[in-house]
This record gives sequence, C-alpha cells and structure tokens, in this order.
Amino acid sequence: MKYAMLHVKKDESGCWNYGGYKSRGYPTIARREPGRKNARFYTAPRYFYQELVGPIPSGMVIRHKCDNRMCVNPDHLELGTQSQNMIDMWTRGRGVRTGAGVTVSKEVRDAALVLARNGAVHTFLAKSLGVSNTTISGWKKKYK
Repeated sequence: MKYAMLHVKKDESGCWNYGGYKSRGYPTIARREPGRKNARFYTAPRYFYQELVGPIPSGMVIRHKCDNRMCVNPDHLELGTQSQNMIDMWTRGRGVRTGAGVTVSKEVRDAALVLARNGAVHTFLAKSLGVSNTTISGWKKKYK
C-alpha cells in the first residue's frame, strides 16, 4: 500500500488520482499475494477500496461517485452491481450508443476517431469495437 500511495496525486476536487501503470485506460496495480507464484492485477480503485475500506463481495464492482476513473479516494468509491454501474454511465452522459445494442465509452469513440483521422482502416476499427463501418464513418462526420 505504501508503494501504491507514491503514485497518488490529490487534486482540488478531493480526487486521489493514481498515476501508475494503466491497462485499457484504467489504473492498474500488480499485487503479489502469499502462496501465489505470479502477481495478481487489480484496478487501482478496487485495490484501494479493499485496502482502506474492506473486502468486496463476489459479484460487486467499484463505482466512482466522482466519475473519475483515475480516482482512488475511498470517499469517492462505492460498491454496486455492474447494472448500477452501467446506469451511472448513461445517466451521467459517459456512454455512447452506437446502434445494434453496442455501447462504447466516449474515450473509446474518441480514440477511434483519432485513429480513423490518421488513416486507420474503418473495417479494422469497426471489427475491433464491435460496430459497423457505417458507425465509424458517422462518428467522423458528426465529430469533425
């Protein structure tokens, strides 16, 4: 825990932003547990919650009250179900519906737009995100 705190920067909103390793856009911590040969990886919010608040029941996820995925402040974290987490995403305007029931985050959409504008093939992007070529083209036209 002491090492993990070295990567935390507190900001004026009360968020504790974790600046260490990231995997798929989420801050990640490797933790070597007794009796395990290899380290186990946790998202930083999950790790901090377990260390500072307590165990996380099976099937529960960590939700951010502050909508900042880098935040590990236990006062900004709460337990919930994945369904509650998805409802948070939609009601707080963080999701982008792409059609055919596929949802991607705004960050993923924005990254796809950057790649598309820099010459990435639409077919590759569409297949990677599980959306159609038309969706990628629509994003390019809508978000110039």
